[in-house]
Amino acid sequence: MFNNWSIKRRIAATVTGVFLLTSLLMGVLSFTVQSNHLSEDMRTEVDGTLRIFSRLLDTESLGLNKVHAGIDNHPELLRYFAERNLEGLRTVAKPIFERIKADFGITHMYFIEPDGRIFLRAHSDKRGDHIVRTTYQRAAATRQPSSGVEMGAHFFSLRNVHPVIWKGEFIGFFELGQEFGSIFSDLKQLSNCEVTLLMEPGYARVRDVHLKPTSLFDFNVQEATNQQETVRVIHRMGHSPLERGLRETVTQIVRDGGDSFAVGLTPFKDVANETAGVLMVHWDVRDRVARMQQVIAINVFIVTLVLFSALAMLYTSVRKSVQLFGHLRQTIGEVSETWDLNRRLEISARDEVGLLADGFNRFLEKLGQVTRELHSLNQGLEQKIAERTLELQHKVQTVEATTRAMTALAQHHQLILDSVGDGIYGVNIAEETTFINRAGAAMLGWEVSALLGKHQHEIMHHTRMDGTPYPVEECPIYMTIRDGQSRMRSDEVFWCREGSALPVEYMVTPIKEQGDDILGSVVVFRDITERLQSQQVSQQLNSLQRVLNAIYALSFMDATMQDKLEKALEEILKISWFFNQSQGGIFLLEKDGETLQLTAQRGFHASVLTLCSQVPAGHCLCGKVAQSRQFLHVAGIDGRHDIHFEGMQPHGHYILPLISRKHMLGVLVLYLDHGHLHRAEEEEFLTTIGNALASLIERQKGEEALLSTNAHLEALVRERTAELQDYVTSLTEYQEQLIRSERMAALGGMVAGIAHEINTPVGIGYTASVYLREQTKRFKLLFEKDNLTYEAVRDYLALTEESSLLIEANLKRADELVRSFKMVAVDRSSGQIRSIHLKEYIHDIIVSLRPKFKNTTHRIEVQCPDDLTLETYPGALALILVNLIMNSLLHGFENKATGTIRITGALKDLDVVLTYADDGQGMTEDTVKRLFEPFFTTKRGQGGSGLGMHVVYNQVTQKLAGSISCCSEPGNGVMFRITFQSLPQHSSKNRVEQEK
Repeated sequence: MFNNWSIKRRIAATVTGVFLLTSLLMGVLSFTVQSNHLSEDMRTEVDGTLRIFSRLLDTESLGLNKVHAGIDNHPELLRYFAERNLEGLRTVAKPIFERIKADFGITHMYFIEPDGRIFLRAHSDKRGDHIVRTTYQRAAATRQPSSGVEMGAHFFSLRNVHPVIWKGEFIGFFELGQEFGSIFSDLKQLSNCEVTLLMEPGYARVRDVHLKPTSLFDFNVQEATNQQETVRVIHRMGHSPLERGLRETVTQIVRDGGDSFAVGLTPFKDVANETAGVLMVHWDVRDRVARMQQVIAINVFIVTLVLFSALAMLYTSVRKSVQLFGHLRQTIGEVSETWDLNRRLEISARDEVGLLADGFNRFLEKLGQVTRELHSLNQGLEQKIAERTLELQHKVQTVEATTRAMTALAQHHQLILDSVGDGIYGVNIAEETTFINRAGAAMLGWEVSALLGKHQHEIMHHTRMDGTPYPVEECPIYMTIRDGQSRMRSDEVFWCREGSALPVEYMVTPIKEQGDDILGSVVVFRDITERLQSQQVSQQLNSLQRVLNAIYALSFMDATMQDKLEKALEEILKISWFFNQSQGGIFLLEKDGETLQLTAQRGFHASVLTLCSQVPAGHCLCGKVAQSRQFLHVAGIDGRHDIHFEGMQPHGHYILPLISRKHMLGVLVLYLDHGHLHRAEEEEFLTTIGNALASLIERQKGEEALLSTNAHLEALVRERTAELQDYVTSLTEYQEQLIRSERMAALGGMVAGIAHEINTPVGIGYTASVYLREQTKRFKLLFEKDNLTYEAVRDYLALTEESSLLIEANLKRADELVRSFKMVAVDRSSGQIRSIHLKEYIHDIIVSLRPKFKNTTHRIEVQCPDDLTLETYPGALALILVNLIMNSLLHGFENKATGTIRITGALKDLDVVLTYADDGQGMTEDTVKRLFEPFFTTKRGQGGSGLGMHVVYNQVTQKLAGSISCCSEPGNGVMFRITFQSLPQHSSKNRVEQEK
């Protein structure tokens, strides 16, 4: 039927059909694309929320381990447990439990005998029953720490069980638990979603779990951050997704009236890896659905409007031509019926139709001639021409189709290569580069065209990492071309255009024809510079931490000064990554302050032991450092060496003064290879080690002095009369008890403080690195099985970037916290000057203190312009705000259930004005006057040192060169006004240079 239509009718029908079909397809395509985007975003958010939940569990578990580490070093607690002294253990354990409950949210604390009987519950009076939980059974079977999620009759918590060793003997187990309610609340705050645990009834019956009354589709709502909304969503979702959620992660959009919710379901497993139920997260996405519908409507409207306009213009432009074509058709029809070759078209238009008419007229003229000539041609020749014409047409079509396919395939392959982030290049059997993608050329510093046709081994693989020549016969790429075997290397370098070495891991795969003839090979390589640097930094930090831990452990050993220092020196010299000679010594300053005594050494020449046994201050390198109190680096033997002996080998030194609280204690000298260059990071690490050594020396001297004083007092006591004997004995016992209490208080404060401050960033960094390693293993497995897809590469790169930023940010935060612990009131070298966004920086400080007030109802409000950026010492500013906030929490809100802290920042002329206020219990006029005095505290005997506000005063007036004032009245809270200047860029640099 369509064949019988006129051109005009065909054009009208075609225009209408194209218009309707295009609008329909555009609507369907837009809906499909937007729906896919929404589903992908929802899956990404669900996966991100589940990763956050996993990291929260790892972080809380790490926190429980940290608390275990602190309590395991509490000798009095362990002694009472070993002696089975119930009252003594309860007296010591109760305050510790209350403290860790407030600081870390821990809700359960058990002391368990070896046979599983509970000796003491610090959180309850119940005792004497036996533990049957999986975490305990694993710890009992292996005598190793065990942790995981446990559910029972009346609990749903994260459990951590540690074996307890006292004086080398196993005495039982120590268990900590944390309820999941707070973990779900933290997950809700971090991911802005509602969290629910749906208990599977079969699991509940086996585990004798006490089910809560709300039940949906045979599942019990055990924990929920928003139970009413959860019930509503599950009713709309139905039973089937819950059953799937027991086996795999499920995502779904649930609509209820005008509301839309994104729902994620995943199996929830306990410590025994048994599926306890379904973990459900959901959040409101009605705004996203509305935006998606708006986008679809706008797209359809725009396409419809454009298409309608284009078709209308097309119809208008061809209307006249259609009429002319009608006249042409009529004339051609008449000619074909009458075969009147003298007939001519009379069309005056000079457009395409006019030209067509002229051509038709000329055609008629020629046709008359050709017609007469055709009759004389042989019929056989006409048949051959027709057959040959068809054959040639078929061949031309075949060639054109093949050419188009090859061109499209080449373009497709090039797009794939250029979209890959790794370097990919190919070589032929002559080892000439046949192709390379843009990423690979960019890594090597070349243009793509400059590498094509070049011998790749001579350009970028000619030398090994150690500088020795790399023969082409030993090159894995050359070997693969010869034997056809795939190879992978992760310990070699490619050489860039400018001559630098690029550490890479690469895999070379042969290119074979169907007959197994080798045509060349393909090399896929990746830049691993950042990975190697991260591994090196991690190893260095681990070495430093090991030495510091060993030195701190030596501080508490019962040994002589010499024994401790020799063991400490032995640990220091094990750091092989910058001490390249295993020689060093520790000199202690004699009481006269003028002589250094060699106390500990490793690897010293016999002549050194004789000549340097005692070194006067100011003599030779060690004496000069003791006199100047400055760090010294010497690259070789020079005029500053006052002591020489026959056979002295060329060498260098790092010499560090050991100073504690401005008191010179001695020097640490380390031998280096001749010509060893000074490195700032090595000096920083040595300074940290020197501070630890100084603390050890000062503590040892203090203990020795105390022992000497006690011995002297005991001698005096013995000379007194028998009437005072009982009194002196009791006094001595009381004195020893005070010494033990002070030691334990100091140790407990240090452990709790450090664990509280750096637990979160270190835990998150550790969790992120573990997760990244697991994903890297999974990615490598996909690569080795040749199952790698574009989506997998993209997801892995996004995950790598996210985890790297997370690790970097948390390690940087931990580094700033550690430096802040070392700051003292008059220390002007803490932190670095840099530009900060004031409002964001204050927010970061508040986040770091979250463990201190997350279990309270106190609020912190910050009012600061969003665009206020300044150059200052961020470490000093953080120390100031931390002390003020902790004073409000410990003193201002001591007897107040709910308090508010307001921090206001503003720029007035060239000054930054920072106002800090709370609505706590306030202070008396006398307290305000003495507030900034050192060692002044209203909590004497309750843990207060009296140094917090003095440190704040010194940081404001000295470090920030500003001023601070305070006003307060009893019952009306307190307000601090801090004023300091923001340093311009050039001024901050000049100030740093001056301080250096």
